Amino acid sequence: ARTYTCTDRDALIVAILDSSRSLANNKSITVTSTRSAGYRLLGVPSNSAQAMGDLFHPDPNQIQCLKHLHQIACAAVAYLDSYEYSSFDARRPVDVIEECDVVVEACQMFSANVKPVAAGILDGEKKIVGAVIEALAVLLVKLLESSGGEDDHDIHHRIRVERVVTPLFQSLYRLCCTATGFRSAVECQDILDAIQLIWNIVDTFAFYWAVMTFSALLSRQGVDPSMVLEGDKEAEFVNKRELLGLEGTVDGLVRALFSQRGSSQGSSVSDLVRMVVGSVLESILCSNNSSTSPEHLSSFLAALSSHHRALMSMVESQIPIIVENTALILHIISTRSPETARAIREDSLSSSTILHHFHLAIFSQLEGQRFLSRYLCSLWFSGPPGCQERRLLRRILPIGFLSYLKMPILSKVEEVQLDEIERAGASVDSSKLAQSYGLDTGGGTNIKRLRSRISL
Repeated sequence: ARTYTCTDRDALIVAILDSSRSLANNKSITVTSTRSAGYRLLGVPSNSAQAMGDLFHPDPNQIQCLKHLHQIACAAVAYLDSYEYSSFDARRPVDVIEECDVVVEACQMFSANVKPVAAGILDGEKKIVGAVIEALAVLLVKLLESSGGEDDHDIHHRIRVERVVTPLFQSLYRLCCTATGFRSAVECQDILDAIQLIWNIVDTFAFYWAVMTFSALLSRQGVDPSMVLEGDKEAEFVNKRELLGLEGTVDGLVRALFSQRGSSQGSSVSDLVRMVVGSVLESILCSNNSSTSPEHLSSFLAALSSHHRALMSMVESQIPIIVENTALILHIISTRSPETARAIREDSLSSSTILHHFHLAIFSQLEGQRFLSRYLCSLWFSGPPGCQERRLLRRILPIGFLSYLKMPILSKVEEVQLDEIERAGASVDSSKLAQSYGLDTGGGTNIKRLRSRISL
């Protein structure tokens, strides 16, 4: 176990998640509110060829946990639909949270033994996967509908509800990562009802896993290629049409990015929430927009355009993935709406953000920071010849350099060669590098990832 002295818990979690996934290519790392070591089973490994379908060998751990969760979740749903008194004390009315205690344990065991990147092993049990998804969705609807209100009792009840729904969403996310879950989940009305209820969740971890589940149903982007099957693209169109068409989805996503949910409105938004919501919006609008309908695209762009000042403030985040997502969203907004593009350029100038990133684009010690700041500057300096930003640029730079900027766009090969020349000529002092990373925004940018997302 490791202990970190970072004062911002969520920013640290986002930094670890982003670096491990983008730099170390470790997509199996997840965030959880409970220790998972005590729930892991010792048994048949999932890569055992003899384990699958062999009469004389037990099922792999993942299948055993799936069947256990199926048994527990379906039993809980059946009891809640049949009885009005508690299974623990017949003198008391039924308590949904109390009845879900055993389901929470089963979900924690399931999540500890099933990695999202290896969830494809569950596709051999399609009927069970579908039944568990439906059962968990029913329980989530019952739990989330019971939370609400502003008095002390209601707030305490909501906290209890959101602690319970967190492990349920963790398991549901893994099930939705399977081909079976991706294709069939939106056919369940309870899933659609649960999605409509997630935008009022206040707890950060509960909301994070709820949006992760929502994201898993929107596209197969980020899933292991071996788990992507023929026909998934058609299912993606269907899923987006159903999910993005739900009442409150557009407003819920945009509101979550800029303001706290529930009764905590006005406080700062968690970096964990900004990362997951920003990634969803970036996927819908930019890197995976081929399956987004024009109507939904216009709805999101209109909602985000009215919050362009809040987007500009996110550019100053210390988290690379947040700055990257924001830059790509600002680019698509500027491309589709000239009026908003002009307002964005004016905001960058009036707040001196454009000067800050112009300095970083030239003098930052970090290659990733230079690349990201140059991308932002290309967005903010793209106005007409007589605009204020261009006039400022003429006052800063020598005339000869402005002529150099009129050269044709470099080819891919020339870009690589120029990067190598710049990288070889940059001498980086370790102390200056650490200081630069602490002061710059997006210093840990993964250039390869950002460049691939820009070219889409």
